[in-house]
Amino acid sequence: MAAAAIIGGIGLASAVGGQIAAGVSQRNQAERDYEAANEAAKQEVVTTEYEIGQIREQAKKAIGAGIAGYGKSGVVLEGSPLRQIVETTQKSEEDVFWKQQNMKHRVKMLGLGGTSALAGGQAAATQAGLSSTGTFLSGLARMPGVF
Repeated sequence: MAAAAIIGGIGLASAVGGQIAAGVSQRNQAERDYEAANEAAKQEVVTTEYEIGQIREQAKKAIGAGIAGYGKSGVVLEGSPLRQIVETTQKSEEDVFWKQQNMKHRVKMLGLGGTSALAGGQAAATQAGLSSTGTFLSGLARMPGVF
């Protein structure tokens, strides 16, 4: 009888420990996912800022080339030539605006994903704690001579 109680106790401890370890593992993975989402969001901002710089640089070059071309040919910068320069500037700033809007959306989604992962990990750890308590109590109730 004592051997059965010892073996039952070892099995019970193993089951409880396994449930707790699984919950801790899920919580730790969720924390890593949260950090990865934060890093991805930071990288998204850096990448977008670089791309915006590229858009503006290309617009400057196009405008500069246009002005130089008009100057060489003796065209005065008014009317259609001036309108073309303004439209090029407006188009590049519109591209910048949409690039920023897309970046804000992606950063928001990454943040929500990371927060969701973190909440899921906390819930898994809590559930593991509750399950292990239930396993422990029901195991104790089945052990001969404990109660």
